[in-house]
Amino acid sequence: VLHVPNTFRTSRLYTKPVNALLLRRMPLLRAIFKHYCASKNELSTLNARQGPHAPPEVITLAGWQRFVEESQLIGDASRFSQREASICFCWARMLVVDEVDNMVLNCCMTFTDFMEALGRVADLVSPVEPQDMEKVMLENSSWGNTACMLTKNLSKSPKESKDAAARNDSLESLTWSYYGPLIRNSGLCDKDVVLRERRESEGFLTTKSRPLHEKLGQLIDWVAAGLGVFTATYYEHELMKKLHQIP
Repeated sequence: VLHVPNTFRTSRLYTKPVNALLLRRMPLLRAIFKHYCASKNELSTLNARQGPHAPPEVITLAGWQRFVEESQLIGDASRFSQREASICFCWARMLVVDEVDNMVLNCCMTFTDFMEALGRVADLVSPVEPQDMEKVMLENSSWGNTACMLTKNLSKSPKESKDAAARNDSLESLTWSYYGPLIRNSGLCDKDVVLRERRESEGFLTTKSRPLHEKLGQLIDWVAAGLGVFTATYYEHELMKKLHQIP
């Protein structure tokens, strides 16, 4: 695929809204990154020289592939594959001047690279817009009471929403309620609705119709809830605690 990595960075990633979003979700993102970081033994199998400026924590391609699998990003709901995950991994890493003396940096992903890779995944998957999710869920009885409950919560004032968030850091979200039943194969959603034809903005090199921070926010919600299913946790603080405990 013909692609200039810096184009995505300058036109989509390096914006104030994206920066604000990443800062707000930083504790969760760091917990996830550290959980999937490579051990010294894993790095030694690369037979890689770690230069003097190499960071102590990095994720290998295998670690990244495990992350996208365990966070439920791979599958029909996202139409996102391990092949595309590998491309996002490669494009998100910064250029290394001396790849021989800094082979770890050349082969692995730093935390900064990890955040960029999430942005690339969000742009590629391009989750359905929240208002369209609400409309589809309300019009299709397959989702049952979930749609009504979420619509009621989303209609709260900003102050009410902020107060609710302070009391409850549930991993449930509109994005997960829309895609989650299909991922879990629970039969609680209309597969024909979710498995629609590709949106025009899906894909690596398509024209994007929405700012990245909107898609990235949805993707982080998806990742958190997906890892919640994998680790059997229901709240964000429980998930972060579990990620620190699981080797």
